[in-house]
Amino acid sequence: MGQRPCRSPRKRSRRCACPRRDGPFQAMTSSAQSPAIDKACPVVLHSPQGKCEILAFCHPLAGHQFVKGTVEAGETPAAAALRELYEEAGITAQTITTMLGSSNAIQSGERWHFFVVQTDPLPDSWQHQCADDGGQLFGFFWHPVRQPLPDSFEHRFHKALHFIRAQLDLLPVPKSAMQHK
Repeated sequence: MGQRPCRSPRKRSRRCACPRRDGPFQAMTSSAQSPAIDKACPVVLHSPQGKCEILAFCHPLAGHQFVKGTVEAGETPAAAALRELYEEAGITAQTITTMLGSSNAIQSGERWHFFVVQTDPLPDSWQHQCADDGGQLFGFFWHPVRQPLPDSFEHRFHKALHFIRAQLDLLPVPKSAMQHK
């Protein structure tokens, strides 16, 4: 007979005395992976006084974050980035200037795609009522790209900003791509 699975309410650790579950179910779950969920993240930058800043917002229930969302069936990540920017921020973007790249390291089970998007000039801060998130009112602001994010941002957004910084450093992004038209 096989051993019983760990029924401890806490996560298993190396010190857990509960017997391990061996058998076909263990092998199947450890080797089988579901496909990553694609997320699109439009990166809107501007450079007041030569200081590069990234668009961020405060979600009343989920805290501070960047615009991002799930790529829908039949949609490209680039199209999803523009759609999410419109849905979450009310911004009708005109041009994706650069694909920064994709990362599987932001959130487990997700592949994030990052695009620098050029927009018309935007204010220093504003509010937008999101039509597809239960009518939540989002407060938008700019965060300096080179400064660490405050703790009010979930860890995944810290990882996202780290990825964005690294990609901006690698790519020959002209200054005009980091400013509004």
